[in-house]
Amino acid sequence: MRKKRHTAAHVADLEFTEEDVDNYLFEMLRVVEKLQECHADDYLKNFDVDDYQKIAEMIASPQDQKVFIENLINNLSQAHTFSAAESYETRILQLRTYLSGEQIRKILNVVFDNPYTINQVLEANGTLIFFKQLYDLGRVDKKNWIIFARRLIEYFGDRESELVFYNWLFSKFGLPTYIIKRKVDLSDIPL
Repeated sequence: MRKKRHTAAHVADLEFTEEDVDNYLFEMLRVVEKLQECHADDYLKNFDVDDYQKIAEMIASPQDQKVFIENLINNLSQAHTFSAAESYETRILQLRTYLSGEQIRKILNVVFDNPYTINQVLEANGTLIFFKQLYDLGRVDKKNWIIFARRLIEYFGDRESELVFYNWLFSKFGLPTYIIKRKVDLSDIPL
């Protein structure tokens, strides 16, 4: 077998027919498939996968699904732009079937850890839909959502107009809702 490998690897020294080389490649594929089976639980960790929609369509092991989602949650908390935050939110929602209550609770906490002056997650356009869909999954009890709502109030502080975005959540728990305060323009006065 060693001589076969050597001659197949070094084409200039090829002493065998095309059929011999095909047999060797077939044997190598069989070995690789066997190795892949042996490492089925963790071989995907070594791949940097960008297209999470394809992952959602794959049948991945529960361990792999957990790794994918944990990576997305960590990336979401560190999103450096609004569009990056929206992209991670979309990817997480594509895998929502596999989201556990523990992972949703983690999301509700880590979104406050965004290191930028303006929190790229809490103030991104798609965030409202993201949190509504997480809430609708029903995998996290109301206590966690109330804590999240109170943290939102702390985060936004006196910028009450920003909290209008989250009125749907406040109204669910009987917390005060917010209205947009704006100056009255002369065109608003009926004549």
